[in-house]
Amino acid sequence: MGLTLRQLVWGNPDQEFKGTAEFPSSGPLEKAVVKNPNAIGISGISSASKRDVKLLALEGKAPNYENIKSGHYLLYRPLYITYMSRNNPQLKEIKRFISFALSKRGREIIRAQGVVPYLDAIDLSSKLKEQRKTVRAMQEQRMTKKETNKKPGTEK
Repeated sequence: MGLTLRQLVWGNPDQEFKGTAEFPSSGPLEKAVVKNPNAIGISGISSASKRDVKLLALEGKAPNYENIKSGHYLLYRPLYITYMSRNNPQLKEIKRFISFALSKRGREIIRAQGVVPYLDAIDLSSKLKEQRKTVRAMQEQRMTKKETNKKPGTEK
């Protein structure tokens, strides 16, 4: 998520963050943000929405199911299920789990957690490609601006 934030908000994948703490997972991060009204954290919407934190709108779009599903809320990320198929004694159970996650009931459970199931947002992959193009254009603009603003004799 940090890379996505740097790309979409700052248009700079190398943007540095100054922080005073690192957290092993989203739960402790969100709890720390709740305790400090001046704090900001990057977390998943499904987890953060269970806490007393303010979820930030971007470009006037709230981080809700419909805006994420449509790609209008920019800070979304796909969640992938990966596994080793070769010589995996749990392969049958893994495939059952994936089938369940893709089933109607599985998708209902996923939605109830504030997450957009894969089959509900199949078009997001094309939106993600558009966003990456936009990010590249922003990066090129930034580089062009840097080059334009260089003072004569400061090149290395």
